[in-house]
Amino acid sequence: TLHDALLSKRVITIEATAAGVNPVDMYSKRQLLCSVFNPKLGQGVLTYQNDHTTKQIKAICEDLVDFKDRKGNNQAFDITLICSEPFWLDTATTERTMQYQMGGLMFPLKLPSKFAETTYKRTLVNSGDVETPVEIQFYGPAINPTVRNNSTGEYITVKRTLTATDVLHISTEFGNKRVEIVAADGTKTNVFNWIDLASTFFQLKIGDNELEYVTNSSDLRSKVIVKYSNKFVGV
Repeated sequence: TLHDALLSKRVITIEATAAGVNPVDMYSKRQLLCSVFNPKLGQGVLTYQNDHTTKQIKAICEDLVDFKDRKGNNQAFDITLICSEPFWLDTATTERTMQYQMGGLMFPLKLPSKFAETTYKRTLVNSGDVETPVEIQFYGPAINPTVRNNSTGEYITVKRTLTATDVLHISTEFGNKRVEIVAADGTKTNVFNWIDLASTFFQLKIGDNELEYVTNSSDLRSKVIVKYSNKFVGV
């Protein structure tokens, strides 16, 4: 019985020729190739385009440009790129704003008792080939904001009160998980220690995902934005 399959890093080799109009132009293009495909620059983005789609993948050069035989003003070369995450991504990030719904309970008591919460719901579609992480921006005010994926039953709760000028950032990306509050002056506060222990840094499953955002307050100024990129195993 197959439980899971792991994909290793992707290796992409580019074989091409730098065509110069004269020796000076050819050597200028050689120098440009060396400057752009420099392993010391760190990770870059490779964009692939065909007649149907355009995708991107993060990559880093394995080594320096490997120049081959030169014929006249044409310089052949090879470039090897290493993609630690093997998935291709859409060139544009999908961004959705949550819809507002009012929920809660009211009882006919003589005392002014009211139990209410503000709820935001939206169905997000992961049209990729694998699960994908989300980035969430929760604009205050809010009390104990919760992000729940109703399609999987997973959730993230931050036991903290947000002011009207606070923005809660949540990222569920592997290797880049974070939960932080950004104040009006740009100050960032790591609030990992305020996460409910049963929380899960969930990802969007393939297909429809109903996400729900709940706070223990009824302030309508709150706004929630979700960002994600579809991942594909090939192009």
